[in-house]
Amino acid sequence: MPYPPSEREKPLRQHIFAPLFVLFIGLFGREVLSADATSVTTSTSPATTAPIPTNPPPPSTVVITPPPTTTTVVLTEEQVAFLHQLQVEKDRETWGKCGEWHDLAIQVGWPEAQWKYLQQVIYRESRCQEDAWNGADAGLLQINRIHREFISQLGLGGFPDGMFSAENNLRFGLKLWEGSCWKHWRFSGETFGCEK
Repeated sequence: MPYPPSEREKPLRQHIFAPLFVLFIGLFGREVLSADATSVTTSTSPATTAPIPTNPPPPSTVVITPPPTTTTVVLTEEQVAFLHQLQVEKDRETWGKCGEWHDLAIQVGWPEAQWKYLQQVIYRESRCQEDAWNGADAGLLQINRIHREFISQLGLGGFPDGMFSAENNLRFGLKLWEGSCWKHWRFSGETFGCEK
C-alpha cells in the first residue's frame, strides 16, 4: 500500500507537475481547445478518450504589433492666439505688410507680380483685418456695397457677409482688378502696375 507523500515531497511534486502540465497544454492544447464544436455531444454513455496526436503542428510565428499611439494636445484660446500671432509675424517678415494673406491671394489667382501692390492696398483699406467694416465697404479690400449684385451673381455669399471671408474678398477683388486694374482703389496703372 502506497503511503501518503510527506510534507517535504508535496512542494517538490508541485514544482515538477505544474511545469509539465503547462508544457502539455502548450504542445497539445490547441488541438484540445480547437475541437470542432459540432463534434461535442451530450451523452449518457460512458466517457471515451480521444487519441493524443503523435505529430504536433509546427509552431507558428505570431507578430504582435502594438497599436499606434496618438497624443492629443489641448491648447487654451490664449495659446492658440499666441501661436497665430507668431505665424502672422513670420509671414510679415517673409512677405511684407499683411503677409499672412500672401499665400491665399496667390492661391485664388492673384499674380505674384501684383503682391507688392496688393499688400499695400490691403493694409491701407483694412489694416489686414478680414472682418473690417465701415458701413459701406467690407473685408480685406473694402469691397463697396455698389458691387452687391455682382457678388451675388458670382455666388460669393452676398454682401456684406460674403466679403468678410478673406478668400471670397480676394477672389472678388481679383475680378475687379482684372477688369480695370487698381482704379477701384483709386490707383492708376501709372501708380501701380497692371502686369500679370
